[in-house]
Amino acid sequence: MLKKYGSRIQLLHLKDRKGGFPTSQQMGESAEHMTEVGSGTIDWKSILTTAEQTGVKYYFVERDHGDVPAFESLRISYNYLTKLVAA
Repeated sequence: MLKKYGSRIQLLHLKDRKGGFPTSQQMGESAEHMTEVGSGTIDWKSILTTAEQTGVKYYFVERDHGDVPAFESLRISYNYLTKLVAA
């Protein structure tokens, strides 16, 4: 989608998902497979590289549900993303 729509996408909400769950756009039990960014199955290096190339300006870490407290989840995601973009 980033390549298809290019500079039209300027904001990204970053979510990760645990393995073994089907993709879903629904809230409720189907959204309980979320995990911290970098702890799941999504290839963030590829996505963020493409996002940078296509002009994404802002990123938001998002989590619908999780196994750890919200601020701990944010810290884990932040630490992962900081290391990833510094590499």
